[in-house]
Amino acid sequence: MAEPRLGHVAFDVADLDATFEHVVRLGAGPVITPWPSPEPGVRMAFVAGPEGNLVEILSRGAQP
Repeated sequence: MAEPRLGHVAFDVADLDATFEHVVRLGAGPVITPWPSPEPGVRMAFVAGPEGNLVEILSRGAQP
């Protein structure tokens, strides 16, 4: 039986830019730098974890 796989995992953070920079410094591979999401009021970015898993980082609210 094949194991189910996730497309990606997402984390909602208070400061998207600082979090993105931090995880990249720790070794995550930048995939998409912070940018506005199609959803109003949301910004998002993507990084790849050490095993290539896609991780979405998003922030709702007070950021430009």
